[in-house]
Amino acid sequence: MSGPLPTYPSDLGCDLAPRCLECPFPLCRYDGKDTAKRLSFVLAGEKAARLRAEGYSIDQIAQRTGCTKRAVYRRLAIARGETGEPSRRRPLIAHRTG
Repeated sequence: MSGPLPTYPSDLGCDLAPRCLECPFPLCRYDGKDTAKRLSFVLAGEKAARLRAEGYSIDQIAQRTGCTKRAVYRRLAIARGETGEPSRRRPLIAHRTG
């Protein structure tokens, strides 16, 4: 046996949910350094996706959320699970021209 199981403080939740075990969010704001920031990106993406599914245009979503059209596109990409970051890898084979 490896010893006793770790103990955790009582389930006090956070400012987003009253209890950890009842939290509706996919990430815990206390899991890491930038988790709260990532969580806000996820929530913004979900909101943009919900508005888009309701038939709002990109311009209308930008106006309703107070952000730019580019930010709306980024948020929709996040909601789809895309990072929106271009690949930084170089191609394995160099193509010759001429």
